Amino acid sequence: MNHIRKLIFAMCLFLYAIPNIANSADYTPFRLLTSIGLKLSAPTNQVIRSQAQWLNLAKRNKTTLPVVDFSKHQVVVIATGARPSSGYSIVVSGIYKGTDYLDVNGYFMKPGFMCAALTVITYPTTFILMPKIQKPVRFHLRNAAYEC
Repeated sequence: MNHIRKLIFAMCLFLYAIPNIANSADYTPFRLLTSIGLKLSAPTNQVIRSQAQWLNLAKRNKTTLPVVDFSKHQVVVIATGARPSSGYSIVVSGIYKGTDYLDVNGYFMKPGFMCAALTVITYPTTFILMPKIQKPVRFHLRNAAYEC
Protein backbone atom coordinates (compact mmCIF):
# COMPACT_ATOMS: atom_id res chain seq x y z
CA MET A 1 0.00 0.00 0.00
CA ASN A 2 2.86 2.36 0.81
CA HIS A 3 4.31 1.86 -2.69
CA ILE A 4 0.97 2.87 -4.21
CA ARG A 5 0.97 6.09 -2.20
CA LYS A 6 4.50 6.88 -3.37
CA LEU A 7 3.53 6.22 -6.99
CA ILE A 8 0.43 8.42 -6.72
CA PHE A 9 2.48 11.18 -5.09
CA ALA A 10 5.13 10.97 -7.83
CA MET A 11 2.43 11.16 -10.50
CA CYS A 12 0.90 14.21 -8.82
CA LEU A 13 4.29 15.93 -8.74
CA PHE A 14 4.75 15.20 -12.43
CA LEU A 15 1.28 16.47 -13.32
CA TYR A 16 1.87 19.58 -11.21
CA ALA A 17 5.00 20.34 -13.24
CA ILE A 18 3.24 20.08 -16.61
CA PRO A 19 1.21 23.35 -16.39
CA ASN A 20 4.38 25.19 -15.33
CA ILE A 21 6.16 24.42 -18.60
CA ALA A 22 6.68 27.64 -20.53
CA ASN A 23 6.81 25.83 -23.85
CA SER A 24 5.95 22.15 -24.06
CA ALA A 25 8.32 21.81 -27.02
CA ASP A 26 11.16 22.31 -24.52
CA TYR A 27 10.31 19.07 -22.69
CA THR A 28 12.95 16.38 -23.28
CA PRO A 29 11.88 12.73 -23.16
CA PHE A 30 13.74 10.43 -20.79
CA ARG A 31 13.45 7.03 -19.18
CA LEU A 32 14.74 5.59 -15.94
CA LEU A 33 17.33 2.84 -16.00
CA THR A 34 15.84 0.75 -13.22
CA SER A 35 17.87 -2.44 -13.17
CA ILE A 36 21.24 -0.97 -12.24
CA GLY A 37 21.10 -1.32 -8.45
CA LEU A 38 24.30 0.68 -7.94
CA LYS A 39 24.74 2.27 -4.50
CA LEU A 40 26.67 5.55 -4.70
CA SER A 41 27.84 6.47 -1.21
CA ALA A 42 28.52 10.15 -1.99
CA PRO A 43 25.91 12.67 -3.17
CA THR A 44 26.28 13.42 -6.86
CA ASN A 45 24.56 15.12 -9.78
CA GLN A 46 26.36 14.40 -13.02
CA VAL A 47 25.92 13.76 -16.71
CA ILE A 48 27.79 10.89 -18.34
CA ARG A 49 28.31 11.52 -22.03
CA SER A 50 30.94 8.95 -22.99
CA GLN A 51 31.66 5.25 -22.78
CA ALA A 52 34.91 6.04 -20.93
CA GLN A 53 33.03 7.89 -18.16
CA TRP A 54 30.48 5.04 -17.95
CA LEU A 55 33.20 2.37 -17.67
CA ASN A 56 35.05 4.47 -15.09
CA LEU A 57 31.88 4.62 -12.95
CA ALA A 58 31.55 0.84 -13.21
CA LYS A 59 35.21 0.30 -12.34
CA ARG A 60 35.13 2.65 -9.32
CA ASN A 61 32.09 0.79 -7.97
CA LYS A 62 33.24 -2.72 -8.94
CA THR A 63 30.14 -3.53 -10.98
CA THR A 64 28.93 -3.91 -14.53
CA LEU A 65 26.57 -1.43 -16.13
CA PRO A 66 24.17 -1.86 -19.07
CA VAL A 67 25.32 -1.03 -22.59
CA VAL A 68 24.50 2.53 -23.64
CA ASP A 69 24.95 4.00 -27.13
CA PHE A 70 26.68 7.24 -26.19
CA SER A 71 26.61 8.47 -29.79
CA LYS A 72 22.84 8.97 -29.33
CA HIS A 73 22.29 9.07 -25.56
CA GLN A 74 23.64 10.37 -22.30
CA VAL A 75 22.98 9.26 -18.73
CA VAL A 76 22.06 11.62 -15.91
CA VAL A 77 23.07 10.31 -12.48
CA ILE A 78 21.51 11.67 -9.29
CA ALA A 79 22.43 10.25 -5.88
CA THR A 80 21.71 11.44 -2.36
CA GLY A 81 24.45 9.46 -0.65
CA ALA A 82 23.75 7.40 2.46
CA ARG A 83 20.39 7.81 4.21
CA PRO A 84 19.57 6.46 7.69
CA SER A 85 16.49 4.42 6.79
CA SER A 86 14.28 3.09 4.02
CA GLY A 87 11.68 5.30 2.37
CA TYR A 88 14.04 7.79 0.70
CA SER A 89 13.88 8.20 -3.07
CA ILE A 90 14.55 10.54 -5.98
CA VAL A 91 11.71 11.66 -8.27
CA VAL A 92 12.55 13.38 -11.55
CA SER A 93 9.58 15.50 -12.62
CA GLY A 94 10.97 16.67 -15.94
CA ILE A 95 13.92 17.57 -18.11
CA TYR A 96 13.67 20.72 -20.20
CA LYS A 97 15.86 22.11 -22.95
CA GLY A 98 16.44 25.84 -22.75
CA THR A 99 18.42 28.08 -25.05
CA ASP A 100 21.66 27.72 -23.12
CA TYR A 101 21.02 24.95 -20.58
CA LEU A 102 19.40 21.62 -19.96
CA ASP A 103 17.34 21.77 -16.74
CA VAL A 104 16.71 18.64 -14.65
CA ASN A 105 13.85 19.12 -12.16
CA GLY A 106 13.00 16.78 -9.33
CA TYR A 107 12.64 16.00 -5.66
CA PHE A 108 14.60 14.26 -2.94
CA MET A 109 11.77 12.42 -1.20
CA LYS A 110 11.87 11.38 2.43
CA PRO A 111 9.34 9.68 4.67
CA GLY A 112 7.05 11.94 6.68
CA PHE A 113 6.99 12.16 10.46
CA MET A 114 4.52 9.31 11.03
CA CYS A 115 5.86 6.94 8.36
CA ALA A 116 7.22 3.56 9.36
CA ALA A 117 10.64 2.83 7.88
CA LEU A 118 13.26 0.14 8.20
CA THR A 119 16.37 1.12 10.10
CA VAL A 120 18.85 0.27 7.37
CA ILE A 121 21.30 2.47 5.53
CA THR A 122 20.04 3.15 1.98
CA TYR A 123 21.62 4.88 -1.02
CA PRO A 124 18.93 6.44 -3.24
CA THR A 125 20.33 6.70 -6.76
CA THR A 126 18.60 7.40 -10.07
CA PHE A 127 19.98 6.80 -13.56
CA ILE A 128 18.20 8.55 -16.43
CA LEU A 129 18.72 7.70 -20.10
CA MET A 130 17.99 10.59 -22.44
CA PRO A 131 18.90 11.86 -25.91
CA LYS A 132 22.39 13.32 -26.15
CA ILE A 133 22.23 17.10 -25.86
CA GLN A 134 25.49 19.06 -25.70
CA LYS A 135 24.46 21.74 -23.24
CA PRO A 136 25.49 22.42 -19.65
CA VAL A 137 23.08 20.84 -17.16
CA ARG A 138 21.48 22.61 -14.22
CA PHE A 139 19.91 20.50 -11.48
CA HIS A 140 16.86 21.88 -9.65
CA LEU A 141 16.24 19.34 -6.91
CA ARG A 142 14.08 20.19 -3.91
CA ASN A 143 13.56 18.32 -0.64
CA ALA A 144 10.06 17.00 -0.04
CA ALA A 145 8.38 14.61 2.37
CA TYR A 146 5.46 12.32 1.73
CA GLU A 147 2.80 11.56 4.31
CA CYS A 148 1.78 8.06 5.30
